[in-house]
Amino acid sequence: MCGKKQSMPPVIMTSPKDDGQAHQISVTRPVFEYLGKLLRTTISFPLSTRHNAMYGFDDMYRVLTMMCTNKASGSSETGALSDLQDSGKTPSPRWVLGKIRAIDAREIRERCDHAIKREALDMKKAGMFRNPVVVAIDEHLVGWYGKGSDSQYITRSKSKNGTSRFYSLATVHCVAGGSRAALGARLVKKTDNDGDVVSKLLEKCSELRIRSSRVLLDRGFFSVDVIQTLNLHGKAFIMPAIKGPGIKKAIMEHANKKRPAVSEYTMTSREGYTATFTLVILEKTPEPDEVKKETDRYIVFATNARARSKQDLISKIPDEYKKRWGIETGYACMERVRPRTSSRNDSIRILLMYLPLVIYNAWIMENYAAGACADGGKPVITLRRLMFRFILIIAVSVLSSRYSHYLEFVG
Repeated sequence: MCGKKQSMPPVIMTSPKDDGQAHQISVTRPVFEYLGKLLRTTISFPLSTRHNAMYGFDDMYRVLTMMCTNKASGSSETGALSDLQDSGKTPSPRWVLGKIRAIDAREIRERCDHAIKREALDMKKAGMFRNPVVVAIDEHLVGWYGKGSDSQYITRSKSKNGTSRFYSLATVHCVAGGSRAALGARLVKKTDNDGDVVSKLLEKCSELRIRSSRVLLDRGFFSVDVIQTLNLHGKAFIMPAIKGPGIKKAIMEHANKKRPAVSEYTMTSREGYTATFTLVILEKTPEPDEVKKETDRYIVFATNARARSKQDLISKIPDEYKKRWGIETGYACMERVRPRTSSRNDSIRILLMYLPLVIYNAWIMENYAAGACADGGKPVITLRRLMFRFILIIAVSVLSSRYSHYLEFVG
């Protein structure tokens, strides 16, 4: 034959551990379509609606998903994403990020907040959060390595991985077994204080009408402002106390048997405001090289939780506070699907911070619908497996479109 050789559809490689791949994809497809509909209706990307437009929302959604799956940089086209772009049916990440850049940063933050709220409402409709839940509040930090920026969203924190400047996404998570999910999020601005952030997140839970039995916080939130905020909202809380001069004095008094393990403590801020709470001092068994001072032998909690007795409070606080690790697990999952980018644009960075959280919630919903984790056990489908199935769904969609004429011919 002297004519051009007919190109054949490539073989889609599947995981050897994935039995019944076609069935599993059909099970995952509703989740993939749910995410697409959610982003289409809440984010509302500025795309052409003309009949001859080269790309539409579905194309944009595919690229964003592939970027999350591969942790692809917005300026790179590697792996499966590059292969799909060769088909001519998928736009480049540069085109996608250009559409995101066209949206104002404040507007995209509000739209992403709404997407998280929609997911939480859908989870509630499915039967989650019926009873009062334990929630945790923390901040997920993504480092900023630029030379300088006037962005209102770049905050300063303790140095980590070579930088002390970060984009900070504060979230409130349900950390109860079987219902771990993000209930709300707020991108922190450099003008925000911790009390404002905590108040906004608690308000998001109230808007959802989700009742919380306890709020768990990291020691970074230990301040008069935050404790006053929690008391104002009527929330029972537990958080480790920072060992400042006053707390260290209380620890030494306890060590010298002049203060009980459970006592009332009043903290005063630099501005003169005060907050009173229950101070719980627990002795721990640290490693020998960890003990540099007598106070290192103790761990201290601030709480306003009620208990039948002081001994009951002492025994319950450590086990209750361990539940806070649920939010850390959520952040670890988000990092596995967070796309990396060197862009200095706020809109792009904000969306790429929120998107993993949206995917994380969808993953939780998938497992809940499958009856997984009802008793707090391991999920039936891992996040990695879910993203792998997303790749297959995208590949089948793009390749079937490209080779539609060939498939009709052989069919």
